[in-house]
Amino acid sequence: MHIHDDKQAIADFDEAMRLNPKDVYPINNKSFLLSSSPDETIRNPEQAMALAEQALAVDSKNAYAMNAKACAYAVAGDFEQAIVWEKKAMENADYIKYDGLDGGIQARDRIAKWEAKELWVIP
Repeated sequence: MHIHDDKQAIADFDEAMRLNPKDVYPINNKSFLLSSSPDETIRNPEQAMALAEQALAVDSKNAYAMNAKACAYAVAGDFEQAIVWEKKAMENADYIKYDGLDGGIQARDRIAKWEAKELWVIP
């Protein structure tokens, strides 16, 4: 992911999805970015949710897709459902150990923000 260039990252995810529409990772990564970008002009709750649901349709047990759905709920203001979906993602042992921006180590920070009714954005 282009951490400092969200628009380029979105273009990269779009190209990856075009090349392999069944690859869950660019789908959920784009959803995550559309939910969690520090740039408000990038955030798009409706598209983030649609992509998260698409990712879960490809792989219903994918923790990163669950996290994407959690973040999509949060950006839409439904912090309660965001926490529910993040906790589902945290049931995955590999996810909970991953320290990337969309990983389980950051999940506790996301939940703390959401419990305070605040949006978590990529630091």
